[in-house]
Amino acid sequence: MAANGVSSKPYTREAYVHGNTVRKNVQILADPRRDPMEHLRQQEIRERRRTIAQAERISFLYVMFLTVAAVVLVFICYQFLKMQTTMNKNVAEISSLQVQLEDMKAENDFHLARIRESVDLNAIRQTAMDKLGMKEADDSQIVNYTYDDSDYVRQYKDVPDGDTSSVLDYFSE
Repeated sequence: MAANGVSSKPYTREAYVHGNTVRKNVQILADPRRDPMEHLRQQEIRERRRTIAQAERISFLYVMFLTVAAVVLVFICYQFLKMQTTMNKNVAEISSLQVQLEDMKAENDFHLARIRESVDLNAIRQTAMDKLGMKEADDSQIVNYTYDDSDYVRQYKDVPDGDTSSVLDYFSE
């Protein structure tokens, strides 16, 4: 260092201020031909190189992890859309079946009403009493039995042979 406080470094000089008020070293560019923005450009270039180096350091495992995560995400989205489509289809089918059920109930009620209208119980009773000689049963002739919730009757004995004519033959006259 020279006596005036300037070092012999090329392109830079350092000025020292001695005393208790100034605590920092101040660097001043020594070459006036050098652009003052060059320092900032060099710093930006170093930052870009550092960023590129970090980007190149991305490992193969990290890339594979991101790929697998993307594939899983796409698969989950596909399954969600598939389930939603199936659900919408089932809702439409249920609505169609409900309409069909209501139509069948209305048709069934119509046929039941026709059947009830076609049967005249008083005419059957009169025919049974007058033509067949039947009479109403007394309380001693009525036998009560318990119902066991079955839809069929078991036959333990043969039905005796008798008159082959049917009761319905009397009504067809």
